[in-house]
Amino acid sequence: MLVGRQGIFTASGQPVAYELSYRGDGALSGASAGSWSAQQHERATAHVLSATFGRADLESVANGRLLFVRCTRAYLVGDLAVPRRPDRLVLVVPDTVPIDADVLAGVRRLRAEGYRFALPAFVSSAAQRRLLPHADYVKVDVRDLDVEGHPVVTLARSYGASLVAEYVETPRR
Repeated sequence: MLVGRQGIFTASGQPVAYELSYRGDGALSGASAGSWSAQQHERATAHVLSATFGRADLESVANGRLLFVRCTRAYLVGDLAVPRRPDRLVLVVPDTVPIDADVLAGVRRLRAEGYRFALPAFVSSAAQRRLLPHADYVKVDVRDLDVEGHPVVTLARSYGASLVAEYVETPRR
């Protein structure tokens, strides 16, 4: 099993962070992540977190930058522990996590401990709007801008989060 590392860059092309994701063979790789059970997502997250934050040479992965990792509900509400590295770890809350009082309480608790949060594929869903005041980073799919328009960008910035463009394939877009 492997961990994928994808750069997150400034508009001028400077790396500022990395998004880490599960890559591997076995039980999880036979199907797309969209069809995984909650337990499969938890196993994938556990693998990414342990393979990255469980190593003595974390800086060889981080290079002094933040590391974004998608986290399941169990990590957000405290059923599973996140690595004690709020200086490096940014918790990404996927849109598959139902946002309820327990998740919001967990997000507040983790933020109080110094963790940062990111919202991926922001399209202003009700769940995303509930998390927006707690987000440090909001990721907007540039392919959605034609449909969603700039009001979604304005809303994404409304609480002071940094915007991250997703699916940028060329310098123009």
